[in-house]
Amino acid sequence: MQLFRIIILTTIVGLLSAATVYSQAEMGVPPQADLPEVTDAELETFVDTILELEPIQEKANEEIEEVIQEEGFTLERFQQILMAMQNPQLAGQVNVTNDEQEKLAEMQPKLMQIQMDAEEQMIAKIEDGGLSVERYQQITQSIQQREDLQEKFEALIVEKTGDTE
Repeated sequence: MQLFRIIILTTIVGLLSAATVYSQAEMGVPPQADLPEVTDAELETFVDTILELEPIQEKANEEIEEVIQEEGFTLERFQQILMAMQNPQLAGQVNVTNDEQEKLAEMQPKLMQIQMDAEEQMIAKIEDGGLSVERYQQITQSIQQREDLQEKFEALIVEKTGDTE
């Protein structure tokens, strides 16, 4: 359970970080090689914020699953199709019917709206927690790049959630 929760929380961190890296790349901003130090207080604020983001992401995931199932897809089939769309080598192995393509086209605006709404809520939570989105992303990158910080992050998650499995 503990490992699963850390994976979910790390995924939330990664989603917001990936969006920033992409937008920085679009604007021609190079990734930061020398990230500023992260204080223990900032890391604690960051963990508190992450724990507040988790229910937002869970709710968005549930809404996405509902849309997928309403269109008649199983989660497994939807994931197969998405992976094939992202990886051209898999595309030849996954036969997507015209009906499935039409359903995907109809679903896309709904799914994008769910994710945009969740992202807006997450940004508000980050800012309400006392971090700027930029600082949140810097801390995220530092955690991903520094093993010592990642260990502190995971220990704080365990401490704050009481998850010891």
